[in-house]
Amino acid sequence: MSEETLPTEVQEAVKLVEEAQSPKVFNLADAIKGRAYPKKEVVIYLDEETALRILEINDLMNQSLDEEEVAKLDAEAHALSAKVKESALVFSMRGVSQATIERVLEDCNKKHGVAKGEDPLSNSDWFKDYVTILVAENIEHVADGAGNIDTEKFTYDRIEELRQNIPSNEWAKLVEAMQKLTLAGGYFEQLTDAGFLQKS
Repeated sequence: MSEETLPTEVQEAVKLVEEAQSPKVFNLADAIKGRAYPKKEVVIYLDEETALRILEINDLMNQSLDEEEVAKLDAEAHALSAKVKESALVFSMRGVSQATIERVLEDCNKKHGVAKGEDPLSNSDWFKDYVTILVAENIEHVADGAGNIDTEKFTYDRIEELRQNIPSNEWAKLVEAMQKLTLAGGYFEQLTDAGFLQKS
């Protein structure tokens, strides 16, 4: 049976299917859902004491003129470096949607009693919670030095405990990554300005 002999309703349905499969037609909702959020891996180290000892050894090596002493210190530093690497946690992070950012904002405002139109940034507890929740939302999973992976949901409580117990400079790495991933929409403008994406 040729297409001309099909009933009109069927011919119209076939035409709609063909149009839907055409490369010129796309579904905006599907395109948005499939958006490629930026990703980043952040490595933090928990063994701050050993890291400090390595820095001390490095200073001694820089001050010493005795080659034998420098060789011993270098060997000690390498052994300690392996110990620091064992304390590593690798955070796989991914940017979040604007809807997630708005939800976090609303949740923080409720938690801290921020009225509509009021500036919450003057409240340091609000800001701490806001950043902590956004970091939690950005974490997909965490791997330890042995390659074990934690994929359990990263809640505010889990990340707040992490924030309180890791070295402050390591927490700063996670916050910085969250800021870059969450605000990554600005990268499109930078790429266009640099000529990598053509302005139309």
